[in-house]
Amino acid sequence: MRLNKNGFTLVELLAVIVILATIVMIAAPNVTSYLENSRKKAFVLNARQVAEAVSNDVLMNGNKTAYNIEDINKLLDSKHRLVTSPYGQSYSSGSYVKVEKDDTGNNIYSICLTDTGKNGIELTTIADLNDDSVKVGTAKECEY
Repeated sequence: MRLNKNGFTLVELLAVIVILATIVMIAAPNVTSYLENSRKKAFVLNARQVAEAVSNDVLMNGNKTAYNIEDINKLLDSKHRLVTSPYGQSYSSGSYVKVEKDDTGNNIYSICLTDTGKNGIELTTIADLNDDSVKVGTAKECEY
């Protein structure tokens, strides 16, 4: 008698499912961590771009000491305006950049940039800005 073997056995299918589930369990935390780090980096890059635009405006136009989100968006071209954060939330209307002078007369730029989901950068100087400056879900809303 000849057996016709046209498919996979249940044991073979279960073995493949177990292997795939194991791969997903190993890879998922790495992918999640990668996405989170990417969002933080994007937030910092947005903040640096804002600081650069404000710095250029201060050099060109003089003595303004604070820029709110509307002022900032006027300085940025249309494709770089701050509308939606890397976390998919709208930027807070209270976000701002503050310009102060140090003892030697150099400008110090501080930024507070948050979104409506409580993600973002609480008031910090641009010199101190890094990925660890971004708080996820716990940032206090900026108050301009």
